[in-house]
Amino acid sequence: LTRDNKPVIFVFIKATEGASFKDSDFKQNWKDAGKTDLRRGAYHFFRSSKDGEVQARNFISSVGDLRFKDLPPILDIETIHKGCTKKLLNERALQWLNAVEKRYGRKPIVYASSSFILDNLDERITGNYPVWVAHYEKDRPSYDGWTWWQFTDRAVVKGVPGLVDLSVMRVD
Repeated sequence: LTRDNKPVIFVFIKATEGASFKDSDFKQNWKDAGKTDLRRGAYHFFRSSKDGEVQARNFISSVGDLRFKDLPPILDIETIHKGCTKKLLNERALQWLNAVEKRYGRKPIVYASSSFILDNLDERITGNYPVWVAHYEKDRPSYDGWTWWQFTDRAVVKGVPGLVDLSVMRVD
């Protein structure tokens, strides 16, 4: 753990989960982030047991319109439910990605761990959408195709209570 001070320039805020859950703090957090110089992005926690289009409608109805400087929507995929095949997981995730991309005119970002990406996501997702990979305690993620890298979940950010995740964006 380093004590280096790094500038925070973007923030991701949970908006929704599954087919109907809406984060009760989202609207206020979104509004507050919009009053700062930070770029903000909203994310949806994906449930493989639910239809992707239904989940996309939940996200879109909660987030509403995006500003020009807002980051693209994020699809957070961390689990595959019992009885769900990899094929069905990918089909449902693509439903969400296609519906959200159509609504916002921006390619969503796909968030997952290195191992989840390598074990479960197919090329239709990893080859067509920016990937935000979670991989801690390593010099670099084991998945090389990342655009964003969440490298810790134990950072301290002034003005934010508790520990937070920190990520970097790849600039090639």
